[in-house]
Amino acid sequence: MDSSVLKIALGLGGAVVEGARIEGESIIVSARPRWRAPRCPVCGRRCDAYDTL
Repeated sequence: MDSSVLKIALGLGGAVVEGARIEGESIIVSARPRWRAPRCPVCGRRCDAYDTL
């Protein structure tokens, strides 16, 4: 399936469609937000991002 058609049909304008599959009479769509919270490069936890020298 074309991801742009799914985004329009489901109203997922700000999301990234990662995949879709048909199971029986249902369509299963995997989607995630376009932007993710920044993570610490050391421990991997979510944190605030700052642009510093």
